[in-house]
Amino acid sequence: MNTTILRIMKAIKLFMLDLDGTLYRGIIPIEGAVTFVKAIRASQRRVVFFTNNASKTPEAYIEKLSLLGFEPGQDEVMTSGDVTIEYLCSQRKG
Repeated sequence: MNTTILRIMKAIKLFMLDLDGTLYRGIIPIEGAVTFVKAIRASQRRVVFFTNNASKTPEAYIEKLSLLGFEPGQDEVMTSGDVTIEYLCSQRKG
């Protein structure tokens, strides 16, 4: 791997990873994705799994990611719906 890329990767403290098409396709993990996530964790950095598909709950994504071998924590999965709700609540007056 390019030394510039390695230097940049070492500086990153949190990896926000997209799901479908990045970590898996359907029910198949993309080659190297599980190993990559495990390497991030082994280097004491954080992983957040993010999707712009709000048709399922974070719990459903946690279950799917677990079955695929990613072992997500309860606080590591976010959907666009979650972010929208947080934003709207923060903008609510009174």
